[in-house]
Amino acid sequence: MHENDNVLPSCCSDLSVTAACLSSPFIQRRAVGSSGRISWLYDAINDQIISGPNVFNDSTVTFSCQRKECFMKPCDPNLRSNLLKWCNTEDELRLSVALQLCESKGIGEFINYSGSIDEYTRFLCYTHHQTTEYFKDEVFTSNTIKPRKLVIDATHAIVLVNFGIEALVVLQLPPDDEQVQTIDHALERLCTLLKGDQQDVTLSDEHIESLEKILQIKVFSNTAELTGVKSVLDLHPKIQSSLKNEHLLKPLNYNLCPINYIYDTRDENKYTFTELSNADVIAIESYLLPFSVDLKNVARAMGQSYPNLRQHLKGEHKNMLTSYQQLKAMYNNEIHRIRKLVIDIRRGDIKESKIHEELSNDLEDNSRKMLADFRNQLKKIQKKDSFIEDLSEKGFIYQNAADREIYADDNRQVLEQKVLGGATSTHIICSNDTLYEKSQSKWHTLCDQLLKEREGNPQLNLIYVDFSYVPYKLNDFIILPTTEIISNLDETQPITAPKSERSKSVEPINILLLGESGVGKSTFINAFVNYLKFDDLKQAEKNPTVLIPVSFMITVDDNFTERVVKYECADDLNNEDHDNLGKSITQHCKSYVFTLQDGRNRGQKLRIIDTPGIGDTEGLNQDDKNMQHVLSYINNLTHLNAICILLKPNNSRLTVFFRSRFTQLIDMLGENICDRILFCFTNARSTFYTPGDTGPLLKALLNSLPAKRIPFSKENTFCFDSESFRYLVAKLNRIKFNSMEEADYNGSWEKSMTELNRLIGYIHSNMSDPIILNDSHSAKHAQLMINSTIRPMLEAMRNTLRNIILLNERWHKTCIELCPKIIKGTTAICLECPRKRIKICDFWVATDGLHVVQNKCRTCQCDPSQHYRIDYELEYKEIENSAKPTEEDMRKVLHNLCEASAEFSYFLLQSAGNSQHDPFFLGFERMIKEESDICDEKTSYKFNLHLVEQLQLLKTHYEKANKKLATKKMITELDVIYQKIENVNEHRMIKQQMNAIQGWYKFMTKYYESDVPINKGNQ
Repeated sequence: MHENDNVLPSCCSDLSVTAACLSSPFIQRRAVGSSGRISWLYDAINDQIISGPNVFNDSTVTFSCQRKECFMKPCDPNLRSNLLKWCNTEDELRLSVALQLCESKGIGEFINYSGSIDEYTRFLCYTHHQTTEYFKDEVFTSNTIKPRKLVIDATHAIVLVNFGIEALVVLQLPPDDEQVQTIDHALERLCTLLKGDQQDVTLSDEHIESLEKILQIKVFSNTAELTGVKSVLDLHPKIQSSLKNEHLLKPLNYNLCPINYIYDTRDENKYTFTELSNADVIAIESYLLPFSVDLKNVARAMGQSYPNLRQHLKGEHKNMLTSYQQLKAMYNNEIHRIRKLVIDIRRGDIKESKIHEELSNDLEDNSRKMLADFRNQLKKIQKKDSFIEDLSEKGFIYQNAADREIYADDNRQVLEQKVLGGATSTHIICSNDTLYEKSQSKWHTLCDQLLKEREGNPQLNLIYVDFSYVPYKLNDFIILPTTEIISNLDETQPITAPKSERSKSVEPINILLLGESGVGKSTFINAFVNYLKFDDLKQAEKNPTVLIPVSFMITVDDNFTERVVKYECADDLNNEDHDNLGKSITQHCKSYVFTLQDGRNRGQKLRIIDTPGIGDTEGLNQDDKNMQHVLSYINNLTHLNAICILLKPNNSRLTVFFRSRFTQLIDMLGENICDRILFCFTNARSTFYTPGDTGPLLKALLNSLPAKRIPFSKENTFCFDSESFRYLVAKLNRIKFNSMEEADYNGSWEKSMTELNRLIGYIHSNMSDPIILNDSHSAKHAQLMINSTIRPMLEAMRNTLRNIILLNERWHKTCIELCPKIIKGTTAICLECPRKRIKICDFWVATDGLHVVQNKCRTCQCDPSQHYRIDYELEYKEIENSAKPTEEDMRKVLHNLCEASAEFSYFLLQSAGNSQHDPFFLGFERMIKEESDICDEKTSYKFNLHLVEQLQLLKTHYEKANKKLATKKMITELDVIYQKIENVNEHRMIKQQMNAIQGWYKFMTKYYESDVPINKGNQ
């Protein structure tokens, strides 16, 4: 394309033949869709190519053009609405593309570019004319016998085709005027290189460094080989490679001749084509394209994930999607209407003056208003998403009041009950968008005060309840609970425990709660806290505590109408799915700490650890993940006092539960845990508060286990019924019961209270002395420890190789230090999504690019199998190589770690029954791929290439060591493995990463823990 011409050339400048004529009746078309060939037919009404045989084989000439053009210039942002006009696409073709009459491939896709265009945008245009095919002049002479045209829906024939390579490159430069100047200079140099006018032109290191600072590149081209280019530095080699392959040379443009000039059409009226005037084309574009650009901007905004909206404001998010679909439908209807108008004019069916009538109506005003309304809606929703994100960063939990079924006529007491529920150690601030906008100063003051209070009480939960989407009118901010919170916020004092509490052991009694999915662990805990807080059911009815959201089915009235009863609460720890009844609710180990208030137990802390259900309906894979999570959680506890197994009477799935899962706990914790096992039966009212048919089955199964005998007797067995708690929740949902039903639930409460007191007394008497978990040595425990060291070992080996390469290249000056950072949340690295590359000590390093994971990835839509969980984030630092280790020292460390990896892998496969993939081998392959991808993406990758080679050698060493161990078929002694784990963890780089892992576990344990005050005397 010419920089200074207004029209694209149709052929070589030195070609003088009839087929190259630019004047009427010939018309020109840029190649924007399917590739056309000489003699093919062309429908100019729809700008579509119609393939067909070449009946003029003997009249076709191929001429070599060999001309290159390349230039770079900034783009005027005002031209954004008509990008194809900017690059000199013909008026009629431009209109056809805008009206979606023809496909837009290659350069034609430029019209759909939705990236930013501003003062820092540059367009680089390259064209290489290679050959031209055209008809000889004899085809156009009147005395030639014309072949009969068989296809009736064409208006023209292709009489000339220019072949070559064309590329339009959109570049986004950094918003730094000083850098832009050097990048522009480097781009001009690149253009000179691409034109090939000067044989000795090359890019200097400074040019390359400048071009690498370009933030974004998008290539539009008539050959697919160029559209995938990710770096402007790859343009020249890719173009040179493409030019060597004739199959990659595609049409650049066509010269078209009216079909009756070369075919016998008989009825010429059928093939009429009326061109629209330039003024009318511009009028239509001025009507459609601004709307199209706005719609693209909206589409780009809609392409964002908005995780906060989808989680908290599902209704508003759905409304936004609906409005967006309506907006697109309206635009498509307008496209269809104008398209029909243009086709009718081109065919000569209506006069061109009709355009002004069709464009001068109220539709434009209506569409503009609709678009403006949607943009306002989108702006508000984006602002809300940012606000929720800001709350989250401050440590507030956002909740939508609409999820709590709040009504306009609720009084203050009902409001507090719905909002506060049974929340403890919690401050809730009630607000809405209007209050926030009008009283920002007051909001920030309240926010700062609450944050200051939490500094003195890290266990305090802060919740923002948004009343913007409920009819309840808020006149001012409300803080709950309504105590002297605000007045005392500036005088936060440490809470002093009563003397009776301070005299108790600092360490709580830890009880692990296990059970199959659906057994009712969460309901059991909810009932447990109410038994502790209230003396009787009547007292509990006034303000029951709901720690964990609950959902269940209940039948009401004489017709047995089924109702789903739900009660949400301020338990920010859960990520549960209450819409799928029967599915395992708890997805993460969570702990609830109670301070007992009665008798000799007064002041003793009791920690109940709720676990994901075993036998999950999602299958064995999820079941295994749940169990591994439980084992990892236990592994990071200091001690354990008891394991409480929750069962239902008449359960028929005990074999699956005990043999495949429960035995793993005994394997890990040792046989001493057998005397610490309790059995609690839920829903026992149906079996008169006995184990029912489950009792004999359980006894027989326990006797068959290979472990030490596990006692099962009245002494360590407790029968509860949680129906009284469900009764409390049903009452909150305004479900009525008759006096007989209430008496029945009261009996259930009293019986369960008796069992609870017996349970606490038994634990206090028999299980106060804890089992110290750090003293446990078992194959399962060793597996968990090895699994924790896999990533630290692999990253330590990779970084050691980096420093060996630096030592040989930089002569002892600097080295790279790993800086592990504690992550506050559950995260993973996605193997499919692009990760940011940073440069350190001449190495390109892929940052971790953390994705938020809660059962599935919340950051991307990639398959879960393409993610691997991480417990810490790695950062990197260049430091002076003051220790000056020798290459021999580092190679020795590398050798020892590689050998230890092979031994650990052999132990894992051996102890897991050869059912596990080799995690170390997969880790080596992943690291090699990461470094190879960097080499493919970057132009300066010398050090990374060395690292790929060294990692491949290290993987070979590992495979040989592994094969050697497998050949010997040795049984690895447990003590030997523990010693090797200890030795590996002494390595400085590994120790730092292991400390970060421990920090993550401590944070997650604390995050998923709730202190539950009892305050029994103050109901």
